[in-house]
Amino acid sequence: MSFSPNKLTLALASLTAITAAHAAGLDRSGQDVTAFLQDGTYAEVSYTYIDGDVTGHDNANLGVTDLNAYTKGNKIDDIAEAYDFMRYGVKADINDTVSVGILYDEPWGAAAEYEGNNNFVSDATTIDSIVSGVSGGSLPNVATAQAVLPQLTQGAQQAAAAAQQAAAAGNTAQAQELEAQAQSLDAQAQSVGSSLA
Repeated sequence: MSFSPNKLTLALASLTAITAAHAAGLDRSGQDVTAFLQDGTYAEVSYTYIDGDVTGHDNANLGVTDLNAYTKGNKIDDIAEAYDFMRYGVKADINDTVSVGILYDEPWGAAAEYEGNNNFVSDATTIDSIVSGVSGGSLPNVATAQAVLPQLTQGAQQAAAAAQQAAAAGNTAQAQELEAQAQSLDAQAQSVGSSLA
């Protein structure tokens, strides 16, 4: 089997792009394989400690009405947690063309610590404002939404059952009206439920 240089280059470029996409910025160590490229018997040990600094500001606009709007909001302190990792490799040549070895690595990971008064940390005021925004102001807080959700669900079920009874009795107009009411109540229940999720 042979590949033309153009096809081989395309295949390697595609593989590189896929690998980079899958890493998604979580690759911490680079997965070093240089131990296998050394001549003879070889061993290496590496220890790394990193303490990054990730700070900024959240979005004062919670995005309830305009998901693309940004207004500089609360300061976000350093959310990056310090981390460390160790890697080692041992390799020996069996002959001129075959080598065996073991590589140990901790290549993947992410650590963040969200705290303070910002959009990444929920509190009752923030959640209440989201529920109010999603419901168009008809539900002022989480407690009200939690109380209304079972009522909406039960109302939708009752309207659907009544629509089936009306249809079975031959009253098509009433069945359609009740089915529309059931769908409306169900949509309201789903909206309230999603604001609580």
